[in-house]
Formats: sequence, C-alpha cells, structure tokens
Amino acid sequence: MKRLIKILLLLVFFSGFSLNTLQSQTITDFTLTDTKGDTHHLFDYLQRKQAVIIYFWLTTCGNCALSVPYYQQLYEDYGENTKWVKVLSMECDTADNSAIDAWLTQNGGAYPCIGGAGVRTYWYDNFFPLLGGYFGQIVGIFPTSYTNPQNSIMDYTNIGQFDSPNLDDLVFMLDYYNFYASVNQHNAVSNDTIACRPNPLDDQLFVDASLAKAGDVTITLVSLSGKTVINKHFAQQSAGSHTYDINIQHITQGYYFVNVTHVNGVMQKKVVVIR
Repeated sequence: MKRLIKILLLLVFFSGFSLNTLQSQTITDFTLTDTKGDTHHLFDYLQRKQAVIIYFWLTTCGNCALSVPYYQQLYEDYGENTKWVKVLSMECDTADNSAIDAWLTQNGGAYPCIGGAGVRTYWYDNFFPLLGGYFGQIVGIFPTSYTNPQNSIMDYTNIGQFDSPNLDDLVFMLDYYNFYASVNQHNAVSNDTIACRPNPLDDQLFVDASLAKAGDVTITLVSLSGKTVINKHFAQQSAGSHTYDINIQHITQGYYFVNVTHVNGVMQKKVVVIR
C-alpha cells in the first residue's frame, strides 16, 4: 500500500504539480519576526527557489508537543535552514517569545518560531477557510515561478500529530520536488529521441532510443549526488529504433538521471526507483 501511495504521489508530480488541496489558492506574502529577532519574508525565500514548510501550532496542543521531535529532525536533515528548504513554525496563540522558546526547548525543538497577532491573522486568512480550525497543520509552499512567487503552489501535507511516517512522506515529497525542479534535460543536436519505461521503476529499466545516425551508445544511470551507478556501452549501433534492457535490481530506491550519449550529443530523462 505504501508503495502504491508513493507511485500515486509521483504521478501527481509528473503531471506538473497538479496538487488538489490548495493549488488554486493564491499565495499571500508575509514579513514576520521570530522569537530570536530574525525576520522571515516569504516571497524572498520563494524567489530564491526555496521551498518553505510552515508548522502552525499552539503551546496548549498535545499533538503539537508530540510532533516536535520529528519536526526538529526535518529542520536538521535540511541543514537547519542553510539549504534549499526553509523550515518555520508559527505559534498561533501567544506573543510571549519567552514562553514559546521555553515550550520548544522543553519538547526538544530548536527550529525558528514566530508568534504574535500577525501569525494568527496570517493563518486565519489563508488556511482556516481551507483546512478548518485544527492546529498542528503543516503546509508546504513550493516555488514554480521565481519572478511571480504568488503563483507558487501550496500543498497541505499533514494535520494533527506529525510522526515518523508523516516525516518520511514529507521528505519524499521535498526530495522529489527538488529532483523535478532541478532537471535540466539535454537535447541532442539531431532528431535522436529516447524514452524510459516503466517510470517509476522496479527491477528493469527499458530505454527506447531512436537514433538518426549510426554510432556508439553509452547509457548511464546517475544519482542526485552525481554518483554513476550504471554504465553500459553499446558499440556500433545502427540508425533506427533500439530498446535497451537494463537490470536495476541492485539499485537502491531513489531518484536518478538516465543519460544516453550518442554521436550527436547527450539526451537525459528523469526516473525514480521505488522498492
């Protein structure tokens, strides 16, 4: 079942981020200061191509307290806001920064938190009509237009307690967003074309190639970290259609680039392996 859910999620992303819950909602900017005195400007982050994750919570919310260690792990896993994901939280009830910090410390949290009247107004105006009056809401905002951040996509990811399975699903979504957004497809200087199937992958990768000229073909599978995990060379391929069957049973779950190098250049496709 979990594999099926992941495949469905991938199909959503491959279709161009056609997310159902909040996709029609226009993004509203905010400039708010957290308990440490640091200012957070949403549109600045989005224009820097950063995804923004916001946790709306209350100090009086039991599920929120239980969620803190997992949200802290998310914050740490993405470099404590030094990388492409900004992890923020907003306490929707109090403007007492000392009380907010004490509550976070008590429950194992060290991520940035914003409190005060501006937070409750932002949450109420933007999310209450869509998600209801429940706290413990986590919303992801994904930039799709860096010159028009108001056109970014909001995707509801969790409501209620945030635990290990929820964390896994959110990390899966974030990593795939980064993979999708960073793809730079290389076009060969000819009429060569390639297709990869199935996608998502399991044990076998089929690469269908239409070659305009005869020549050697090299197929590599490269991870997001840049590691080449498969390198196959096919000498003196004739012009025309070819199908290359590649065993990937030993490849771990994750996101990869398939690079097909031919006499005319390099073609690239994105694939994901799910176990």
